[in-house]
Amino acid sequence: MIQLHEESLWNPWVMEDQADDYAEAVDIFDQWTRAEPGHRYLTKDEFDAMRTKSDAEFKQRLAEKEAQRLARIPDFDGRRENARLALLECEAQLREREDRTWRVGSQEENSALEAKCERLRGEVGDPEAVVDKAGRLPAERREIHRIMFKIWREDEVRRLRSLVSEQAALLSKAPPKSAEKSKIRGELAASERELEKLLAIPPLVAQDMCSECARPASQHGYAWQSGVRETAPCPAWPDWAARLKKARDILMRAADARKESLAPPKPTPLAIIPSGLPIAEVITKLTELQVRYPDAVVRRGAANRWELWPPKPEK
Repeated sequence: MIQLHEESLWNPWVMEDQADDYAEAVDIFDQWTRAEPGHRYLTKDEFDAMRTKSDAEFKQRLAEKEAQRLARIPDFDGRRENARLALLECEAQLREREDRTWRVGSQEENSALEAKCERLRGEVGDPEAVVDKAGRLPAERREIHRIMFKIWREDEVRRLRSLVSEQAALLSKAPPKSAEKSKIRGELAASERELEKLLAIPPLVAQDMCSECARPASQHGYAWQSGVRETAPCPAWPDWAARLKKARDILMRAADARKESLAPPKPTPLAIIPSGLPIAEVITKLTELQVRYPDAVVRRGAANRWELWPPKPEK
């Protein structure tokens, strides 16, 4: 019972998968009695009093933490925060060069990178003491991100488990040696790979998380990597964020240009009669245009000119 409850904290579906084992454990558990000398069960009043005290202590701890957070808000320093993020990015780049997981670089480049990291360490001081705008320390943000990642992983695992079951059922019903069966088999294999990848993630503690986003710190690296160890830069790192913004701006401009090229041309009048002409000339032009566009309608345009437009289609 203890083992299943502990496992369910990270993988809640084990209680569903091993429901029979849990029921058997409950049956056996009920056959035992407490054997400690002098043991007695709490009365309802004693139990209620214990819960009330526990709830009060919990609320007090939350209030104290909230007061500490609010007191730290004036300590926020945007320049120091940016320097801390730059330091994290710089150290990731330097670490990967030393591990040869990224391009090694020349001695001059590595020396410049080490000097940059050292300069940033001097600006930042203790990275764990740098608060954000809300007054939260990195350690507090890691715990928040751990909970967010845990919830996301649980939802994603449940989705993939359901998807794998559906795809397996479709595969069994698909015609043998058909294109449909081959397609479903490929989709099933891809879903199973994603599911196995998520299931392989061990229980995480706050220290395992990134302080800036809801991903484990082990999944961050200066260079993109795929395969067994997948890594990607943190979107909060300054250089990477600037590169993302530049790429996003290029894509947005390309999308806007494409929309303009695909957009239908703006409607234009069939003809224009400028204002300020003698009445005889206006009548002559209108007569000529009536012959060419007998169904046209006259509208007032900019600068008091007369514009001839096609008639509106009847509804």
